[in-house]
Amino acid sequence: MHSKFFYFMYDVFMSESILVFTHRSVEFLTKLNASTSWQLNQNRAMLCDYVICVRNANSALAEKDYPHGSAFLVGKISNVVQSLNLPRDEHRYMIEFKEYSEISIPNVWQGWRSPVIYKNNNDIESLYDIDFETLTWKQVPKRDIEYVAEYFEKENKFYLSRDEVSTKFRQKKEIRQQEVFKPQEGLSIADAKKQISKYYEIPEEAIEIILRG
Repeated sequence: MHSKFFYFMYDVFMSESILVFTHRSVEFLTKLNASTSWQLNQNRAMLCDYVICVRNANSALAEKDYPHGSAFLVGKISNVVQSLNLPRDEHRYMIEFKEYSEISIPNVWQGWRSPVIYKNNNDIESLYDIDFETLTWKQVPKRDIEYVAEYFEKENKFYLSRDEVSTKFRQKKEIRQQEVFKPQEGLSIADAKKQISKYYEIPEEAIEIILRG
């Protein structure tokens, strides 16, 4: 009796859905039959009813299809499983769905730090003037493994290139820092200004060195 009552109360008051902040297109999401790749609580996510995809238009990989922060797709969650893009996403999950509905609701994303947000279904319907029951639902096609693999290959190349640039920049900064602050015998004020100017990228005439005896 208590167990049945608990699940009834959970269904009425705790029915949740997931908002995800994504750069990926409707074409990719429907050909994958899922939204990926997320760090989340798998057990909690599997109890959720819907995944609501919100456009992250600030991503370099995003298509210019929807305004930044707008919700554009809802999927009925069918499962939450390991992401397919391995090994890059080995600690991330994808939220699968068999039915989806395309929507267009502006200003849904409220600047949350996490790209995965859980919200009560009643709150979602009230805040965004949406009725899940009356949406036009479509069946997703069979998962297009070839398309998904090609997409991940391109995306991984982008991330690898970005990581390499970031690493080179960090290494260059560390070398410059070592050059400026390594001990030097007989360093003149002029040389010191030159080194500081090079490191901080400011003109030498803007640098003032005060010696205290």
